[in-house]
Amino acid sequence: MKPRAVVVFVFITIMVLGIIAAIFPAEGLKIGSSTIHFPTLKEIFTPEGVDYADISALEEVADTLHLATEDSPEADVPPAGGLMPLTNLEELNTRHLEFHEGKRNVLYPFFRMLDSLGTSRKQIRILHYGDSQIEGDRITHYLRRKFQSQFGGSGPGIVPVVELYNSQAVKRTLTGNWQRYTLFGNPASAKNARYGAMASFSRFRPVLRDSVVTDSILHKASVTFSATAYPFSQVKLFAGNAKAPVSVEFSNKNGNIRTDSLHSALRVIGCSTSGSEITIQFSGHDSPDIYAVDLSGGSGIMVDNIPMRGSSGTVFTRLNTAQLQQMYTALNVELFILQFGGNVMPYIKTEQECVAYGNWFYSQIMLLKKVRPTACVIVIGPSDMSYKDKEYYVTYPMLEKVRDALKEATFKAGGAYWDMYEAMGGKNSMPSWVAASPPLAAPDYTHFSPRGSRLIGEMFYNALIWEYQLWKKSAK
Repeated sequence: MKPRAVVVFVFITIMVLGIIAAIFPAEGLKIGSSTIHFPTLKEIFTPEGVDYADISALEEVADTLHLATEDSPEADVPPAGGLMPLTNLEELNTRHLEFHEGKRNVLYPFFRMLDSLGTSRKQIRILHYGDSQIEGDRITHYLRRKFQSQFGGSGPGIVPVVELYNSQAVKRTLTGNWQRYTLFGNPASAKNARYGAMASFSRFRPVLRDSVVTDSILHKASVTFSATAYPFSQVKLFAGNAKAPVSVEFSNKNGNIRTDSLHSALRVIGCSTSGSEITIQFSGHDSPDIYAVDLSGGSGIMVDNIPMRGSSGTVFTRLNTAQLQQMYTALNVELFILQFGGNVMPYIKTEQECVAYGNWFYSQIMLLKKVRPTACVIVIGPSDMSYKDKEYYVTYPMLEKVRDALKEATFKAGGAYWDMYEAMGGKNSMPSWVAASPPLAAPDYTHFSPRGSRLIGEMFYNALIWEYQLWKKSAK
């Protein structure tokens, strides 16, 4: 091809591409489930990058902590020692808790209970509800270690028989045909609302649709729990709804500890053990619904990890309130930590949808306060989350509006709010967490790495204990 022809060809090609760039929709052309993008003239001649958050200060905080990495996810949390000095949280690169009109007294009932642990033998409990961001005891693990090292207590708290993910807190060995039923995510079906405090239960026989057991076979199953990080000496089984009597036997390496039975009503059966291991064996023509097994150490503080994969946190109003109240009372719950919002992010497109979600979340908090009036509530909002916009990972457009709706719902319901999004660095901070060395977040630009989970736990704990220290100072 002659040079002149080449020049003409290149010129025509540039002209054609320029025309396409000028007329092609900036938001892309949607074909089926896919969207085709073409650079606009502005992007060609004046390209704009994305400003990612500077998290160098947070990385310095992470370097001072004995945080886990992907190579050592079980890294120990150092003993907390004495309480942190009452200083500005900004010096610790930690976000404050937020209160409606600065009314910190919404947490004072919990602080009074926390303060009384040093002079009593009672046990109080924090339930940490959340979505997949807290699966496997992430974040909760760090909070539990800090709380128990400073205020006493031991054990991982309430755990399900069947778990979908590996936990840092406890190992389990199962025999029998166990199945998990949940009221969130993609649940196996059960026709009643009695799912208990974990919004799930486990069975070794399918749920019967009739009230009469026709199966003449005696079915057996067992679960063995052993501590990996939190020794326990007390065990409580929460179970019920069996259509026929079920024998229950507790044993450890030294032999049988207790034998009892379950039937239709919710029962709490407990025993003491040694060696931080317990085996619970079941035998019957039907299976009970096993709502939780509490592994604790008597007095002190318990911090329970209750992840709900796929949940937006709007499950509580669908639970049987009488049963929920019975379990919360037996567990002596004094604080709810609700960590939700991430699962609605890909689906919410308008401000009206954000407001509707906030209103629905408000009803969940009010239900918890009705069922457990003495307990306080802290809502942890969504983290930064990224989706890919052309070649860049950027914050979801409605994330800050969802955050604002959750905050308003929390304040209206009389709770405290911790802004995890701003604690991370705000807009477009998730890519910086992914790019950190070692990484603080996973390459899905949604979930934290073990190291990042512990950093979030450290920041939240500091914010909460700072408020506790402030209360102690004012109470003198």
